[in-house]
Amino acid sequence: MKDENNIVISLNNDDFLPNWNEKSKEEKKARRKPKKDTGKVRIKKQIISDMVFKAYLNHKVTEILKEKFRSDGITRKIISIAEEIVNKNAYDLKVRYKEDKKGFWINKKTKEIYSDKLIAIKSITDSKKGIIKIKIEKEFKIESKFEYILHCKKTDSLFPPTSYDSFLNLIDQHIFKENIQSKHEEYISTLDSINDNEKIVTLSSKLFKKVKFEIDGKMFNVLQDAKDFILTNKLSKYFNYQNEIKSSYSKLQKDQQFESLKKRLNNYPKKYLVNDVKNNLILVLKKFNFLIFRKNNIDYVTAYKNNSFRKELHGCAKEIYQVCEKSDITIKELLELSIKLKKTKIEILQEIKLLIKDGLIRQYENGIIELNAAYKN
Repeated sequence: MKDENNIVISLNNDDFLPNWNEKSKEEKKARRKPKKDTGKVRIKKQIISDMVFKAYLNHKVTEILKEKFRSDGITRKIISIAEEIVNKNAYDLKVRYKEDKKGFWINKKTKEIYSDKLIAIKSITDSKKGIIKIKIEKEFKIESKFEYILHCKKTDSLFPPTSYDSFLNLIDQHIFKENIQSKHEEYISTLDSINDNEKIVTLSSKLFKKVKFEIDGKMFNVLQDAKDFILTNKLSKYFNYQNEIKSSYSKLQKDQQFESLKKRLNNYPKKYLVNDVKNNLILVLKKFNFLIFRKNNIDYVTAYKNNSFRKELHGCAKEIYQVCEKSDITIKELLELSIKLKKTKIEILQEIKLLIKDGLIRQYENGIIELNAAYKN
């Protein structure tokens, strides 16, 4: 929640304020030097995802946008807003697999989400969860004399050689007790062979247990068999299955359970997310009763619609309006007329904002002000 609030605060501050000194993308493109033709054909590697990500805006973000756009009255390119939202990761996601047979497993108790049922099983079968219980069959000491034994560096645990008859059961107990996520064979391969006499004596003096693993009264000699039993018979007891899930971007990046989804999202084309946000944004802005219009094949939005009547203007507001009637003008150019208008720059800015809110003029992100098309002669 803290991460989401940081994103929201960022949006609320200055993400959508105009930068009148910054050149437009069109100008930057025009100034770029043409690339030399080397004769080589560049093939862009496309990564095909097995998931579909659909970006959308949550209520908190849309309310902030509404407040911001009404406050400053600036007319913005909708695509620019969408790009900014995606760049700031201020969007939520709907995620589903392309294959209908695949889906997500949601823990009924914790509501944690897993894209792989094997990982879901691992999350509930460690020793702390209490789903799998240990039943002691007998206690014993290892009386055999070994030339070497096995040692786990991570836990500083000692084990008899793999040939010992209770070796696998001791390994299962250890994996279960320490909540080790490695596969059985992988963990055994990490053990070191040692021939330290002192440690061999220590192993021989230790009391060990032979155990079975119990689930709802059913006994298993092998830990993996117990986990497989849950997978095939008890999965629906602990998890709900869904074809589609929803998550904020920040939660998806923060939670370890979404590791596989993060990798897929990082390779997902950003243009698709921007397009999703743009389409969602248009629907939201229409609900806010904002004006959406097209100019030079670009969609714009302003919080203030054309008034149905032409307001009678006086004083400075009338003079500013008359200047705009002659031709489009920038904020900077209007402020330079402060002496002529006999107004301070702050007063001129205040008059401009009132004219914008009355729907008489429009101010674009680059500082250009134009007369509302509905009132042009």
